[in-house]
This record gives sequence, structure tokens and C-alpha cells, in this order.
Amino acid sequence: MATVSEGALAAKCLVRLSLLESETAGKLDAFWKATLDADKQLFFNERFLLAASPQALGSVADIAERVALEQMAKDDELRPWLRAVCVAMICSATAVRRQAQAQVKRMVGGLGGHVLAAAIVEELNQHIRSPQVRIRKTLLKP
Repeated sequence: MATVSEGALAAKCLVRLSLLESETAGKLDAFWKATLDADKQLFFNERFLLAASPQALGSVADIAERVALEQMAKDDELRPWLRAVCVAMICSATAVRRQAQAQVKRMVGGLGGHVLAAAIVEELNQHIRSPQVRIRKTLLKP
């Protein structure tokens, strides 16, 4: 789990670096292919998202924002990334929740944002109703 968390932080750094320099963006094609590969599910499989540290969730949410805004992925490709943002939105760490809320505002604030907003609400609804969240909720009750 620690290796994937470190990978998420490294990926976040690469994404930010690609935004700064256009020369670097062209060199990251292999990175984007591996990151966007739905079969590998590097950073957005359910087990990782539920066990990840708040810092790792924040990193994955940063990557998800870039994927949604820059890569213009199709609905099916974007769904797992939106799930990652939803998990960050209900994270126990306040800083991560606020960061995810700001990211959602940026994601839905642009052209076609209403489609993203509907997809995020649907994904959040499904995630909250999932058995994993229900189990955590029951464990937290006094």
C-alpha cells in the first residue's frame, strides 16, 4: 500500500510539472497511458482508495482533477477518477475534504460542468450507499 501511495504522490508531481513546462508534457505520454489505463487501475481501485492515507487521497484527487479537465476522458474512463474525488470528499481529514471540494468547484465551473456535476453526484451517491461506507459508519457510532 505504501508503494502505491508514494506512486500517487510522484504522479501528482509529474502532473504539476507537466502543467509548468510544455516540453515536459510531450515526454509524459507513457506516464499518461499507464495512469489512464482502466485495466491496471493504479490509483483508483476500491481497496486502495479505502485504505489510502489522507495525503495519498489528496494526491489522487489532484490527478483526477487534471484528468477531468485536461485529458477530456470519456464518461466510462472518467468514472473511476470521479469515485476517487468522492472518496476524498468524505475523507476524515478536513484539509483533504476542503481540497476535494475546491477541486469539484473548479471541475464543474467550466464549460460542460453540469455534466460533470451530475456524474459526481451520482458517483457520490453510489459510494455513500456502498457496503464499505456503511461498515465504517456503524463502527463510528457511539
